[in-house]
Amino acid sequence: MPHDPDGNYKSQQSNVNGDLYTQRRGNTKWAFLRAAAVAADTGYILVDLSDSTNYPHTATGRIRLYSLTLDLEFNTDGTGTGTLMIGVVTEVDGTNGSVDWFWARDFNLLVDEHYDKQLQFPNGMDLEVDVSGETSDNLITATVDSGQTTWQTDVTLTSPLTGGGVSGQGDLVVFWNEVADGATINISILAEYITEAAT
Repeated sequence: MPHDPDGNYKSQQSNVNGDLYTQRRGNTKWAFLRAAAVAADTGYILVDLSDSTNYPHTATGRIRLYSLTLDLEFNTDGTGTGTLMIGVVTEVDGTNGSVDWFWARDFNLLVDEHYDKQLQFPNGMDLEVDVSGETSDNLITATVDSGQTTWQTDVTLTSPLTGGGVSGQGDLVVFWNEVADGATINISILAEYITEAAT
């Protein structure tokens, strides 16, 4: 497997013709979120774009997402339904916030059900947000939460950091929407990403 000038491995991918090409994604960073026994609607921060102190990235203009590895375990104390959603915060203040969702999956929480999935974005999903327009620059979606009180600049949410964090514009976030009460869920998500300056 080839290396970049810094000695990092470069991922490789085959096209439909079987030709092998190299994915040039630079020095990627990683963020891991674990939430156990989730039993109600809950929001999480996966990557806090503005926090270049505690996260491994330095630029704070936008997130470029390369992969998500998801592992969900449903505990054996009941059944129910819910939806896991992943998206980017487009605007937030001390009252509420809005999120553009780019991935969602509905679950019927059968006893002992387990779900694992890896999502790959070989060229990187550019999650830049227009600061003044409060919209995603490169994402079109009708699955949007507007004025949602989960996202506030003065409410601490669980994140990969021990003390959690507060949501901000451009953050990569996760939401578990419990539709009907039932089994609790354990959520594990690993994100591979880089950050870049705003365009």
